[in-house]
Amino acid sequence: MSKYFSLLLLLLISACQPQSSSNTQSLDIDTLSAYRWQLIAISSAQEIPEKAELVPYLDFLPENKVSGYLGCNRFQSAISLQAGSAVFGPVMSSKRYCMQSMALEMAFAEALKQTAAMEVNGKVMTLKDASGQVLLTFQGKSH
Repeated sequence: MSKYFSLLLLLLISACQPQSSSNTQSLDIDTLSAYRWQLIAISSAQEIPEKAELVPYLDFLPENKVSGYLGCNRFQSAISLQAGSAVFGPVMSSKRYCMQSMALEMAFAEALKQTAAMEVNGKVMTLKDASGQVLLTFQGKSH
């Protein structure tokens, strides 16, 4: 009887242990480069274009680099990834002017500068500022 009681007690204790409900993936370039990360939400409430070719995106490249599309101009930057933190280096971009998309482009570039953390859950990536506020949300799309 004491064997069964001990087994039951062990099962109850293990069932009460906190379980991680997060599917957060590791942040490494190989994992991130599997997708083109297309913008689906921005904290500044800028409207995201309906045409797929006008939607900003990120591509992660070897050697901790990132490139993409800001909404009018192409860009590239360095990125530092460490245990949930993500810091973008200076954003270098082309200098075209697109009247309809400049507000989105400027808000997107500013959000990249403010990024301090990144989470990836499946095909959804969020970039957050130092206080934990979500700045940008992306959907992973096959290249």
